[in-house]
Amino acid sequence: MTGHVLEVKDLKKEFTVDTGMFGLPLKVRALDGVSFAMRAFDTLGVVGESGSGKTTLAKIIAGLVPPSSGTAVFDTGVIGNFRKDVQIIFQNPYASLDPRMRVGDAVAEPLVIHRMVSGRKGLQDRAAQLLETVGIEPSVMNRFPAQFSGGQRQRICIARALACEPKFLVLDEPVSSLDLTIQVKLLELFRQLKERYRLTYVFVSHNLGIIRYLADSVIVMKDGRIVERGDCADIFSAPRQEYTRALLAAARG
Repeated sequence: MTGHVLEVKDLKKEFTVDTGMFGLPLKVRALDGVSFAMRAFDTLGVVGESGSGKTTLAKIIAGLVPPSSGTAVFDTGVIGNFRKDVQIIFQNPYASLDPRMRVGDAVAEPLVIHRMVSGRKGLQDRAAQLLETVGIEPSVMNRFPAQFSGGQRQRICIARALACEPKFLVLDEPVSSLDLTIQVKLLELFRQLKERYRLTYVFVSHNLGIIRYLADSVIVMKDGRIVERGDCADIFSAPRQEYTRALLAAARG
């Protein structure tokens, strides 16, 4: 696995769905033999239509759900403590924060869990620093999530994800629920954070414009399989598969 931070081999994932028809369950294959590798400090874009398996892949990489078979292995020379080093940012910032928890405490919570900072003063100082890093004024630390806009909440979620000083971020449609002007600002923030902290990204999106802006390489998914992969510039300038060409055509309108 020399030169790679992540190597995915033959990932498969099946879910059992209750159809309600005579009590018979239905098995749905969300991933069907997905394999790829990526280099440290790169951004891998994962694209495909709804139901292609993008989010299932993201959750398996982040360790939130187990695969039915296959592996997603991180280079232990780069990823030492999986729970700290790999973090995920979700699509919906409204559901990602506990509405009963003040945002300063929400950002500091991972520091408590992993015993990275001790003492109330130390936790507050670190939370304030993290909020400032993502463009949130530390003076609002004692407010609750409901007092913030969607874009501000997503920035708070990013600060929380950065608390553990991760090396790898899984970004699952992190701007798709936000207004266009807010999306642009957050995408620039992701670029800045990647350079500042030497991060590696898996960026899941249905928006090909975003992937073209951020990604170094791309995998295109359909029906749980990878149908095309390559450098971002090559995929966008000369796609080989008809499905990829159709996605690009649809994006251009």
